[in-house]
Order: sequence, then structure tokens, then C-alpha cells
Amino acid sequence: MFRLVAFLLVALGFIGCSSSNSVQFAMFSTYQLRPGELSHYPVPEDRVEAYGACCWMENQSIFLNRSFTYPEGRYDVHIGVGESMSRSTFNAVQEADTAYQVFETKAFPGKQIGYQAQFVERDGYWLCRVNCDEPKSGLFILIDYVFVDESSAREFFTALSADAIESHIRIR
Repeated sequence: MFRLVAFLLVALGFIGCSSSNSVQFAMFSTYQLRPGELSHYPVPEDRVEAYGACCWMENQSIFLNRSFTYPEGRYDVHIGVGESMSRSTFNAVQEADTAYQVFETKAFPGKQIGYQAQFVERDGYWLCRVNCDEPKSGLFILIDYVFVDESSAREFFTALSADAIESHIRIR
């Protein structure tokens, strides 16, 4: 009994000492908050509405899983997750939605998975959309970096690479 209690205390100590800057999303993945970013969980109604205004698409099976903001208003981050979505289905749905204008798409391999990124405009919002599949669960993940300033969004998109993504996101 003593060993069980000791183990639980040690385990709780590690949990208590874990970084509060690391936020789990999907089933097995984590997002490392950058300095100044704020996590909103559970996702409040105003963040759901913000996601709907910039990122939600008709006929999609992607649901808002996490939302982050940068307090100075430079960008928001929304992470959507879908069980029955694939990259090809997502691309077809986005192409069919006339509210979105895709300017550029790039794909790049990561350490364990491949990413696709798109530079998109919708109703005055500039999106850097990154999608991939979570290997352990098979979930489709869509990470939307949302800007209101085109030049900031383009600069962010140009710098996007697997290393840049994997510096703060771990997809497992």
C-alpha cells in the first residue's frame, strides 16, 4: 500500500510540475504556447463565433477543438479536428466553397508526418492553414493561423516549414 501511495504522490508531482504552456489537442498531440499566447479551454462561445466567421466551411466534418489568441491582436489560432475527413476531401470541400480564395499551397515532410499548408483569404481574414493526420488516432487536424493583416499573414506563410511547425506542435 505504501508503494502505491508513494507512486501516486510522485506521479502527481510530475503532473503538477508539467509545463502549463503545453496544451493537449486531438487525442495525442500537444501545442506549446508561444510567449504571449493565451489558451481558451473550454472554448467559449465568442471563440466559437470567431472560428465560424473565418474558418468554418459548409459540408465539413471538422470541429473546433482548441483556440488560442495573441493578446496584441496579431493573430488567432484555431485547431479543428475531424474523424471522417481526409486531406483530399478537405481540399475538395474548400475548393467548392466560394467564400475561400486559395492563393498558394505547399507540402513538406516533417520528422514523422507530412504537412500541407495553404495561404487563403476569406471575408477579410487571411489564413495560414496547416493540415495533417494524427498517426496514432487517424484524426484529420486543421490548424488555422488567422490574421487580419495580409502582409503579416504572407510573412508567416512564407516562413512556414516542418521545423517551424514542429518547434511548437507535436503530432503523435
